Formats: sequence, structure tokens, C-alpha cells
Amino acid sequence: MHNKTYREIIQLISIYEEFKQQQPEGDVANFGLWLSEQHIPTMLEEEPLSLLQESPPKDPASLTNYYQKGEKEVQITILLLRMYRYAKAYLKRNYEDQQLDISLEEFGFLAGAEYMKNATKTALINANLQEITTGTEIIKRLIKLNYLEETLNPNDKRSKYINLSEKGKQKMEQMREKMTKIAHITCAQMTEIQKDELLQMLIYLNEFHLENFFQHKEHSIEELSLKIQK
Repeated sequence: MHNKTYREIIQLISIYEEFKQQQPEGDVANFGLWLSEQHIPTMLEEEPLSLLQESPPKDPASLTNYYQKGEKEVQITILLLRMYRYAKAYLKRNYEDQQLDISLEEFGFLAGAEYMKNATKTALINANLQEITTGTEIIKRLIKLNYLEETLNPNDKRSKYINLSEKGKQKMEQMREKMTKIAHITCAQMTEIQKDELLQMLIYLNEFHLENFFQHKEHSIEELSLKIQK
């Protein structure tokens, strides 16, 4: 068997084991949805890293030098994606001796439900910037784990509210301190001034993209690109 094919099979088995830890009763369809949401966008980046872990490079910066030749916008986008990957890896490492039964995305849904209170499914999904199908599956899974609960909307019997269950509140308390530590690690040793500057830039980007995400879904990438250039 070709070495690359062998490595890909090993990688797939490892990913499937991760999926079954999070979704013990999940089937192949659930695995495909979970895989497309959490792994496919970054698998091309992960493979070189997984190989290099066997023999750490003398210069860790060499792992990210490839992006420096791109345009500034490309560099920024890649680096933002990498920050997400670092935070996700720290979360997984934090639970290496425990059963990590929810993902970073699912934690976001718990946090959203805690903050919003009596949220509809659509509102909770939109708050987490998920597609309806994916977000619905996440909510269903968190309800099955008894972290979220549904109650009837007294003003509209056709809809339901989503809230944290008592078990969900305990889970949030359990994870809050750990997530705070991960956040501090992710932000490295930035000064307060650097944090303030970065926060303002991220707020600006978030507010800009909220409009495009919700109000211009029908626009193609080419149309959005022209809109930005105006």
C-alpha cells in the first residue's frame, strides 16, 4: 500500500474515533456531517503537522512561513483560522484525561443559550453563525445529552424555546474556568493596549460580516468582492 494512502487511512480512523467519542450513537450520515463541519476545511493543513509531530522541527516558525508570500488579506485570514485551530487543540488537550463529550462549536451553543435565554432554534443557530441543518443537528445532540431543553412558546404553540438544563448549567460551570484559561493562552502575552487594539479590529470585522452573512446570502463571492471595493 502506498505510504500516503496508508497515512490517510490512519488519519481517517483517528478522526472517526474522535467522532464516536463525541457522538457514540452517531451513524455514517452523522459522521459525514460532523466531518464536513469540523475537519475537511483544515485537513490539508493538518496532514503536514501530524507528520512533523513525529520529529519536531528545530524552527517551529517554519511551519507557518508558507503564508507570508500571500497578500495581506490572505495572511490575515489564514492567521485567524489558525487561532481557531490553536484554541480547539488546547481545548482537546485540556480534556485528554477526561471524556470530552462536546466540541468547541457545541460549547458556543451552550454559551448562547445561557446568554440569550428562551431562544428559538433559529435565533440560537444564527447567533452561532451555523447553517440551519448543521445547527439543528447540534441542538438535537445537546438535547439528547440533556445539556439543552425545549419548552413550548406560550405565545406561539408552533415554536419552542431552547434553554440550558440543570445539567447544562453544571457543564457550563465546569467548562467556564477551563475556557477562560484557554482564552488567556490563546491571547499569549499581549499587553492590555494590544488586546484593546485587536478587540476593536475584531469587533469592526464582526459587525461588517454580520451584514453580509445575513443580508446578502444570495450574493456570490464575486458580487461581495465588488461590494467591498466600492
